[in-house]
Amino acid sequence: MAYVDAIASKARKVKWTKEHVRTFLETGYADYQYRNITLIVHMAYEWCQRIGDIRLLKWDAIDFDKQMVTITQSKRGATVYLPITEGLFRMLQQQKEDYGFQEYVVSLAVLIRPAIICLTNLNSCFKHIMTGRISTARLTTLNLHNNVT
Repeated sequence: MAYVDAIASKARKVKWTKEHVRTFLETGYADYQYRNITLIVHMAYEWCQRIGDIRLLKWDAIDFDKQMVTITQSKRGATVYLPITEGLFRMLQQQKEDYGFQEYVVSLAVLIRPAIICLTNLNSCFKHIMTGRISTARLTTLNLHNNVT
């Protein structure tokens, strides 16, 4: 029986810093058209969860009375119960007020036919928000959950 040698993965050369996150959140929340994208990044950062899981989050997963969220992770299948910080809680309350009629916490702001934000849209909006603010040549939203330094 032949064995395959495992190839060690390369260490990430570009990582999100707290300054990157702060700059992104300030810039994104300042422009209403980017609020949904910014909220996805905010939740992924606060809860250390994958962007893909966050963008599929539905309102019934958020307990506003207990300030908790329940997320079933797509990769591991684990269900996690996470607290919601005050700043994020305020943003979620505003989001609920504005978009609570939609199934998903964050969707494209299309009132006629809401849609889930796809990862391609997310990354292109990310690049647009950050252009001229920080070097984003290799910084992506997809690995935000596990590499903030």
